[in-house]
Amino acid sequence: MAAGFDRRILGAIRATLLLGLCTGFVSLGISWILSEVTPFLYTWDEALHSYRTGAVMGLVLYPLHQYYLQGPGGAWIRRMGFVQGMLMREAVLIGAIVLLLLANRAITATYITCPSGCTTWEFFGSYLTVELWRDTGFAAAIFVVAVYVMQVRRIVGPGTMTRLLLGRYAKPVREERIYLLVDLKGSTAMAERLGDEAAHAFIARVFFDLDRPVTAHGGRIEGYVGDELIAAWKPEAGLRDSAVLQAYAGILEVLQRNELAYRRSFGEAAGVRASLHIGPVVTGECGDSRLVILSIGDTLNTASRMLDVAREGDAAAVISEPLLRRLTLPPDLTARPLGLRSLRGRAGAVELFALAPAAGRRGMTIAAE
Repeated sequence: MAAGFDRRILGAIRATLLLGLCTGFVSLGISWILSEVTPFLYTWDEALHSYRTGAVMGLVLYPLHQYYLQGPGGAWIRRMGFVQGMLMREAVLIGAIVLLLLANRAITATYITCPSGCTTWEFFGSYLTVELWRDTGFAAAIFVVAVYVMQVRRIVGPGTMTRLLLGRYAKPVREERIYLLVDLKGSTAMAERLGDEAAHAFIARVFFDLDRPVTAHGGRIEGYVGDELIAAWKPEAGLRDSAVLQAYAGILEVLQRNELAYRRSFGEAAGVRASLHIGPVVTGECGDSRLVILSIGDTLNTASRMLDVAREGDAAAVISEPLLRRLTLPPDLTARPLGLRSLRGRAGAVELFALAPAAGRRGMTIAAE
């Protein structure tokens, strides 16, 4: 767990530094081009100012987006509708940009030599009249497009959008995947008791909360089928540090932490059943007016039938032997053999295990059977 966390932190630091370096050079290039086509006096001081503007924006805006807008603090924005969320993201980013522009100009004012002999404060004040609005408008125009893409990316899915743009699955590809299927308990009874609208709000709220434990451990949300969530990992990501088990533990911790909030809003807590399986699937683009990336194969069918075993009450979480033997089971967790099980719609039996907390261990919270 610690090693995986350290890797994510180092990766974020590298990405931030690289983005800051690149945006600095982009800003430098833009200001040089402007100096060639306008009467703008391009000095070394102005070049340094331009580079620092871009670099600081990259160093600040990337973490702001990644760890606030996409993190727990920005959840209130992500719960908004498409247009409202886009406008609020734009407002947050533009506000940060204005502050960065003013701070950077103030720094430049402390050392630059003003050609007309103006004072430091006159140099800074002159920026507030025209140039600040010009730079802010330029940044706003760029971020309208960027924020729109961010919002569309949330609808399509970050992994899906990238794969569609790159044409990764223009033709079907056979690959191995780890699947975690999470079934929400009680939604049908809630719909009967409170109505379909309340049940939908309940499912939407819970699945919103369960997204982060999956993505924080390298998984990707593949889709939702009614009150069931489907998450997937590439084997190298899901097996490393038992990330798929850590994601499941994180899901249960989120449900436990939000129990009172669910009870206040919907009259009951959220409980889940889960199945975990690994195997080959065939993945490719599918559809016309709505293009999606679709995975099919026995692996997904088996994972779905494993949920039936959990529904029968044999376990809160069921894991297959092919996946279990490739994972390092955390000391907080035990796997109780359920034996070979015949699953509906499948010819051969599958060896299954029930996940449960180890006796006397509290490091990982796993739902009791």
